[in-house]
Amino acid sequence: MDIEARTSQSVKFFQNLWPGQKPRLAQAEIHNRNKSNQTFLEGKRRFRAFGMSLEIHLEEVMAKSEDGVEMFYCPTLMSGDTGRKKFQVMPSRVVFSDADYGLTPTVHARLVSLGACLVRSGGKTEEGQPKYHVYLRLTRDADLDELEKINRGLKIYINGDKFDATSLLRIPGTRNHKYKGSPLVRSSVTPPRPPPRTS
Repeated sequence: MDIEARTSQSVKFFQNLWPGQKPRLAQAEIHNRNKSNQTFLEGKRRFRAFGMSLEIHLEEVMAKSEDGVEMFYCPTLMSGDTGRKKFQVMPSRVVFSDADYGLTPTVHARLVSLGACLVRSGGKTEEGQPKYHVYLRLTRDADLDELEKINRGLKIYINGDKFDATSLLRIPGTRNHKYKGSPLVRSSVTPPRPPPRTS
């Protein structure tokens, strides 16, 4: 996939998870992974996953990723212009976990039937199965406590290992430099775009 196709996939990903919304998401970068001069940078400004500039911004993200930078974001809405603390968590309709142990066929089918967005994170299990990030949209907003309870339930169901509302995940279309060959992070299942929220 070229950068244009990867950017298009990423735009679709954000538009499906936050239809009609203007989410401002915490972002972070890792430079020089596993080297003595490795640096971790929290974004100095929010990643604005909407608007005319979204495609331009994501093209820049893809280019950075090609240069070896790990690009992350937090899928929970945050108040303020910077930071990724629990007191900044705002009500959200997107719950998530990652499945670093893969998904069984039964769980995979159930998630698809629920309209989940499944993203292959680039890694593989010892059995050679893909690792995933799993996202589900709720029908209403959930505050921090409820959000993490649902995240925890999803984690248990998929045998995952992330439920904290401030967790960082990779953006589809970028490369996962944690693994040999820097595989692409890509949307595996993207549900039909839901109607914009009205409240």
